Amino acid sequence: MKFFKTSFDTYEYAHQQSISTQMTARDLRYSWFEKLMHEGGYDYLAVAHNLNDTAETLFINLLRGTGIKGLGGISEVNGSVIRPIMIFTRAEIELFMKENGFPYRTDRTNSENHYSRNKIRNLVFPVFETINPSFLQTIGEEISIFSQVHDVVEQKGEEIKQRVMRCFHPKNVSADSLDLSEKLAGKVAEINFGLLLQELHPSLWLFNFLQPFGFTKDTISDILRSAVDGNSGLIFYSHKYVLVRDRSTLNVYERDFNQLHHVEIDISGGCLSKIISIGNGVNLEMSVCDLAEAGKIEFSKGALYFDRDLLSDRLILRFRQDSDKFRPFGMRGVKKLSDYLTDMKIDYIMKDRTPVLLSDNEIIAVIPYRSSDTKKVTSSTKRLLIIRFV
Repeated sequence: MKFFKTSFDTYEYAHQQSISTQMTARDLRYSWFEKLMHEGGYDYLAVAHNLNDTAETLFINLLRGTGIKGLGGISEVNGSVIRPIMIFTRAEIELFMKENGFPYRTDRTNSENHYSRNKIRNLVFPVFETINPSFLQTIGEEISIFSQVHDVVEQKGEEIKQRVMRCFHPKNVSADSLDLSEKLAGKVAEINFGLLLQELHPSLWLFNFLQPFGFTKDTISDILRSAVDGNSGLIFYSHKYVLVRDRSTLNVYERDFNQLHHVEIDISGGCLSKIISIGNGVNLEMSVCDLAEAGKIEFSKGALYFDRDLLSDRLILRFRQDSDKFRPFGMRGVKKLSDYLTDMKIDYIMKDRTPVLLSDNEIIAVIPYRSSDTKKVTSSTKRLLIIRFV
């Protein structure tokens, strides 16, 4: 049997990553294991977690706060990682080793009480043993039941999720007007809380839906309270995401958003065809065509059209600003852009992440919603600027 050995500077890595030494050691171990599996062509990694380990994990999860999933302890199978001896206690494994004359080593830190897991192992479990000598087997049986309950709740949660939640990756949505605006804003999820509140124990489902986005239990309680109280416009943050409580939905967005700075676009010259990236996988395809040469033009709903000769040679692309105003296509008067977006029922986050296109400091398009009436195509138009979203 092949033997593999390595060593790490755990304390230095923990200092660099600002995480605990226990978490650091685990990350380093499993990264090395994955490397060995890849290099050796191994299908599975068998690790030696036992019944004590999963019982300890259960209590650690309870002390930190956990959902139903945390009551299941350590999974016996997790992808390519398997734990074949988790039905045995540590004492049973040590007895087997001694009776069969197998040498083994014990990590000296197991007897120290610096960490929560060690305190549970060395101080709490001995007390439990005085109450129930076979408490580990009892906990093991309960963990099995908790895991089954978790599976049932997960299945029910998926059914509810299909009814009340839209969840998508912002770089992989269709390019119709609504989805495109969400894609530009980095939107990742939308929960209809009116439908959610009709479910039994809505707080449980909201916790399950929002926990993967890093929102804490206390924050989720505040979010639910805002939904019940009808406080529209409130904003909540996790480490990587931001949630806004809109009129009838809870909208989740990426927090680290690629800001669209002042971008100049040169459309001078005759025929033009160029693609401009505006972030989150959305591109503008801009083309200029001569109507006399192109003949009949088929106008499509998903594009914006302008009279090219009414535009300057350099256009500006940026995010909207509070003072912005424009004249929407089909309207006579000028309207504040913030009011226009409010009328469109656009929430606070999407408002701030709405791109606008300018010609000579005048907004000619609010992307992807509407073009300006001042640069519209008329019967006297000779050249078209066409903007499509790709």
